[in-house]
Amino acid sequence: MAKDGCTGKVRHPDKTSACIAARRMKSAAMDVYQCRKCAGWHIGNSRKPNRVQKRIDQILQRTDRDAARRAARYRAAAYVEERKG
Repeated sequence: MAKDGCTGKVRHPDKTSACIAARRMKSAAMDVYQCRKCAGWHIGNSRKPNRVQKRIDQILQRTDRDAARRAARYRAAAYVEERKG
């Protein structure tokens, strides 16, 4: 496993050794890929978790927005009831 001149990353001779090295790393968000320049195998950050995190953030924002709307309706209804009686 030598440092690769094309990216500065460690070059693994095959996919299996790259996968083993990736599993030993602390971060679970790593992908193994074959380099187009050197044909070796590298370990890099996965793009999938970023997409998943963005989707989670969208859902949470939508949930927060819906909760705020429900709270506003509840406050308005409570205000109307308070004024009636």
